[in-house]
Amino acid sequence: MSSPEARAITDAQKLRPINITRIGYSVGFILFLYISGLHSVALVAGGHLLFSLVWLALIETRLLVEEKLWWSGYVPAAADSCFLSMLVYVTGNVSSFLVMGYVILVTLSSMTDERNYGFFTAIFCTIAYASVALLVYFGIVEPVNVLGAARVPEAWAIFFASGTSLISFLLVNRITSNLFFQLNQEIRDRKAAEARLVRDLDMARIIQERLLPEADRLPSSTQLRFGSRYLALESVGGDLYDVIRLSPDRTAIFIADVSGHGVPAALVTAMAKAVFTSAVSGEAAAGEMIREANRSMFNFIGDLTHYLTAFLCIVDLKNEELSYCVAGHPLALLQRARDGSLEELGTEDTFLLGVMPDFGFRTETRPLEKGDRILMFTDGVVEAMNKEGEQFGNERLGRYIFENRSKSPADLVRAIVSHVEEFRGEQAREDDVAVVCIDYRSAAQSMG
Repeated sequence: MSSPEARAITDAQKLRPINITRIGYSVGFILFLYISGLHSVALVAGGHLLFSLVWLALIETRLLVEEKLWWSGYVPAAADSCFLSMLVYVTGNVSSFLVMGYVILVTLSSMTDERNYGFFTAIFCTIAYASVALLVYFGIVEPVNVLGAARVPEAWAIFFASGTSLISFLLVNRITSNLFFQLNQEIRDRKAAEARLVRDLDMARIIQERLLPEADRLPSSTQLRFGSRYLALESVGGDLYDVIRLSPDRTAIFIADVSGHGVPAALVTAMAKAVFTSAVSGEAAAGEMIREANRSMFNFIGDLTHYLTAFLCIVDLKNEELSYCVAGHPLALLQRARDGSLEELGTEDTFLLGVMPDFGFRTETRPLEKGDRILMFTDGVVEAMNKEGEQFGNERLGRYIFENRSKSPADLVRAIVSHVEEFRGEQAREDDVAVVCIDYRSAAQSMG
């Protein structure tokens, strides 16, 4: 339910066009009267200008909210009717361009919701027009016609013109109101659809957040410490990572990046989550797990434009060994505790997932020592660009990791993402960002 403040803001925005129309037309009409030498009538028209300014101020400052005051819409309608009577009086013709122009502009700009004061305006204008004509007919005011010869109307002409004005106003109001109501209905339908889309995206974002666990929800271990951070380009994104405990001694960690962004990428990401959860299990090598994931992803998206890159590693605590496989993904970094040096974890054979039905992915191994660290990331990190067109790059990332090697995994990934965002500055982010860090603590270290 919307608050009164929200309704007031909507009311002000909705009524701003008609209020500005009143002011603009009044100013132009007053100038027209002065040029025509009708100074006394111009002073009377100034009353409508003053009303228009006051009404605009009341609406804009929220001192008056028409949606809460049923009668308030009739006040400007009556003022407009009186103003139209002055237009008719000085032009001598209810169908003059000045009169009909104001009718059309006010009618169009005021058809902003279900409330329609057009019928009231038509009746009031007809009465006001007839009253002015009768004042001229009985000689109370002198006839004026800036567009032609001024003359006293005949009685039959007054009634005929009054009826014509009523029909004309109602006809204009009916046509414009139908068009405007149809347009407003389309706008309301579009806004409702947008609201549903926002709700759906929020739900998708929540679901995806659960697919991407934070460090405190990753499988805990006395010998492994984790840190993770994710920033989606849109409400939902295409990056994915997870930690899967294969056995007490073997833990698999993978990170993947789906091509594209938004909802399509998020759907493929959810699919990839299920595929990897199924493929990453048992005693198979990392390359075989990636190969199985590739077969499944090809069956799902092989005829589509989306594909995945991925990096999968398995930490073997018993043998103190790291095995890994690369599938077209940015190479993870292995930082040695003894000197802080960094090694890119690459392989000779690598390819994208979901493009070919089968590919012979290779498994590589590296020994692990206590305190070693593995850092995995998506290309949104190294390909982040600043306003000068310079990429963040692998060299800058490696230097930052070396300089901050004393930080915990959680603190390091937060620092890396913050550093990338600071480097990017005001330049728009063009890709999702995901970072995962794993610290290996040997059995002896974990007991110390």
